Amino acid sequence: MLVVLFILVSINISGMAFRKLGFPPEYSVYFLFLSLLGNYVNFHVKKVISRVPVISGKVLEIYS
Repeated sequence: MLVVLFILVSINISGMAFRKLGFPPEYSVYFLFLSLLGNYVNFHVKKVISRVPVISGKVLEIYS
C-alpha cells in the first residue's frame, strides 16, 4: 500500500512540475512510463579500450 501511495504522490509532484513548465499534466505520466521502458534498452555509445590490462577473477580486499 505504501508503494502505491508513493507512486501516486510522485505522479502528482511530476504533474505539478510539468504544469509549471507549461505542459499538460498527462505528459508526466507518459514521461514516467517512457522512462521505465527506456531502462530496458541499453545502447552502447562508445567502446572503451583499456590501456592497462584488466584483471578478472581476482578478489581484492580494499577495506581490510
